Amino acid sequence: MSSSPAPTSSKRRQLDDAYGRASKKTKSTMTDYELWEARVIQHGKTLARNVDMWTKPAHIINAGYEDLTGEVPKGAVPLNEEQRVEYLQAYESLKMAYRTLENDLFSEKLGVDPCGTIKKLLLEGQQSARATDTSTIRNGLPSYHDFSPSINKLGKSCRGYHNTQTGRLLCPIHLSWDNEEDVQRLQHGIEETSPDVFYNFMYEDNKGDPQQASKGLLRGPILVKAYRAIFFGPSSVNSDISDARTTRAGNAVLGCITSVTPAAIAYITTLVRFALSSDTTMTAGDKFKFSHCGFYRTLLEVMDPLEPSSFRKKFTGDLLKWWNEQCFPHVEQPRTRAATSTLSLFLQQEALAESDDMAPGESTDIDELETE
Repeated sequence: MSSSPAPTSSKRRQLDDAYGRASKKTKSTMTDYELWEARVIQHGKTLARNVDMWTKPAHIINAGYEDLTGEVPKGAVPLNEEQRVEYLQAYESLKMAYRTLENDLFSEKLGVDPCGTIKKLLLEGQQSARATDTSTIRNGLPSYHDFSPSINKLGKSCRGYHNTQTGRLLCPIHLSWDNEEDVQRLQHGIEETSPDVFYNFMYEDNKGDPQQASKGLLRGPILVKAYRAIFFGPSSVNSDISDARTTRAGNAVLGCITSVTPAAIAYITTLVRFALSSDTTMTAGDKFKFSHCGFYRTLLEVMDPLEPSSFRKKFTGDLLKWWNEQCFPHVEQPRTRAATSTLSLFLQQEALAESDDMAPGESTDIDELETE
């Protein structure tokens, strides 16, 4: 693979999120290096949508590089143990789609700094996906829900709590849109919404119960339609997903995605929250603006914590099963072992015996074992 100038933006755009419709003629006029660049950018988009929408690819690549070589890359930011685990998980997820990643990191054919080039291209893809998908969901929102009257012609600043329909969907579940005092507090900014607030649109039937916060959480109908728009294409939003003929090759195919991940649900929910709001730009957030990054991290913590409880495992397992039935009904999903099984108890007894020199057959209180 010989080095050559980067492709023009027009060439990259024709390979961008085209739902599998990139021009063959365009591809044939690109060099091997330009095609490689386009593929890495596509992996950056998959990273944003299916792995992590905010963490800079450089951090993820640096963690993987250090794990592979035992050397800290030049200029890498020191990581604490929690960050190291988080970034390595993202690295492993990225590798599942970017199968030649580790070969490319050390390829002499990619120039003097292949690692730096890969980081740059992944970042370009990640940022491109966020921008493109934010626009897609913002503009497509009127078709994801029965808005009456339609909000199609309303400007972005007229959404959020300034509009009765979007306001009801965006109302935190611990408040009531039917309570005039709550509405006034939201409209005048007296009730500030933090990143750890759950909203009605996130729930089945677009209504959450604060006394049963997990019931129906992240099963909102708007979320499913938004996911389809991004991963299968806008034409699939109101199609029967069980009819394979109506499912067009889209970003799911381009990213080798065959199941829904917690990160993808968090990604879509974050974009829908922005689309419903009156915010005109989506940023990671600061002390003056809503923290979209903080909201995204909250959702990941709900679905995919580092040390999940039995309750959290069941919640996430049931949630992903439901999502895959909505979006990937034709794909056979891998079976998961029950949280508690005879085998798991046996293995835990074995571990105890090894650590405490317990003789085979010696009594052990099963109730004292960790059965998560």
